[in-house]
Amino acid sequence: MSTPWPAVAPDELDDHIRGLERVAYARFDLEADEEIIPVATPAGHFDVRVLHVNRDADTQPPVFLLHGVGSFSALAVEMAAYLRDRHIVILDWPGHGLSGPCAIPGPGVLRTFAVSVFQGVLDELGLPVVDVVAHSLGGQFSLYAAIDIPRRIRRLALVGCPGAGLKGGKPIPPMLVMAMPFVGKRLMSTQITAERFERFNAMAIGPGAGAHLPEEVHMIGFYMANRPDYGPSVSTYFRALIQGRGLRAMHNVPIADLERITAPTLFAWGDKDTFHTPTNAAESIVAFRDHRLLRLPHAGHAPWLDEPELVGRALVAHLSD
Repeated sequence: MSTPWPAVAPDELDDHIRGLERVAYARFDLEADEEIIPVATPAGHFDVRVLHVNRDADTQPPVFLLHGVGSFSALAVEMAAYLRDRHIVILDWPGHGLSGPCAIPGPGVLRTFAVSVFQGVLDELGLPVVDVVAHSLGGQFSLYAAIDIPRRIRRLALVGCPGAGLKGGKPIPPMLVMAMPFVGKRLMSTQITAERFERFNAMAIGPGAGAHLPEEVHMIGFYMANRPDYGPSVSTYFRALIQGRGLRAMHNVPIADLERITAPTLFAWGDKDTFHTPTNAAESIVAFRDHRLLRLPHAGHAPWLDEPELVGRALVAHLSD
């Protein structure tokens, strides 16, 4: 990026983001229509925004696409393009994207909150079962759903380390600061510059990851991170996830519970993932009854950005009847 992206007035920000999304999806010959869904959770009632791609497709269960903490759904637009023959439901977690604000009251409610959002959206949309493609925290939340509401998930694809879901994961240094009471909230509520945005992305998903994507995709993430509700909301996720200098062990799914997951599961995981590696997570991976590992030696935390064709084709194969 050679020059900073232009400032946008707060009252024009959401419409500006929507315009960038239309362009970004069109770059991959996709169209998305938006829906706001009210969902009740133990942490409160939230307005959850979903996007539908190819909504009229009905040959197979829809694909439920879930992003990670502090991230945004348009980052997966290239991955969605490989699934263009399916109905794709793309969710903005509460407090992220263009969903309403959110406050996670504490670590003990995180799992029930996640499953409530997952199930509430599917119920409101009238979707009895879905295939799930999930990244990072979305993967962690999908593991909870695969255990607590197993009949709602036919197949599961986890791209990158699934958040704190598997034992041994660790946060990156900026997340430790963001999780600090008062300091994290204040830091994330300040104006985020384009340079700061790109430095964080380089640490989280790897230097140069997604550099080939249209500029509109990166701009969407930058402007979403500058929405007034973003910082205060996302900082509560980090506080719920992190304690001291590590991830809270209470969020790890025990091996005995992983063994209960019946949905065929694909792991697409890079050896350069900064949060956890497939080698170090081997004990957890082999606990799944029906699993396949696509190990990517040169990929980071968002492997589809480093190896889009390998990951895209693996997803198509895994999610096919």
